Amino acid sequence: MKQSAKDSIFKEMFKRDLPDAPENPWFVRKVLNRLPARKASASTAIEYTGFLAAAVILGCFWYRLIISAGHSDVITVGDIAYYCILTAMTFSLAIGFTLSFMHKG
Repeated sequence: MKQSAKDSIFKEMFKRDLPDAPENPWFVRKVLNRLPARKASASTAIEYTGFLAAAVILGCFWYRLIISAGHSDVITVGDIAYYCILTAMTFSLAIGFTLSFMHKG
């Protein structure tokens, strides 16, 4: 989000007129410890439900690929491409979930 000219003016005014905060390495920890615990919101539940649904669907695709590979005596270029795509999707889902979990926690 872009800062407006008024925001910049107020920011500079506050910087100029307010005293500097004292150096205290425990300040952030003290403030965070006094904050109320975070409550799970509906958006969090929807997000995790989406991750779960994607994981189940991805698991079904992996299952179908492994079963079809067991019935065939050859591996085609399409099979290799399918493995690569599913691997990339699995890593993407894992990274997306991890980043989302770290951001909320």
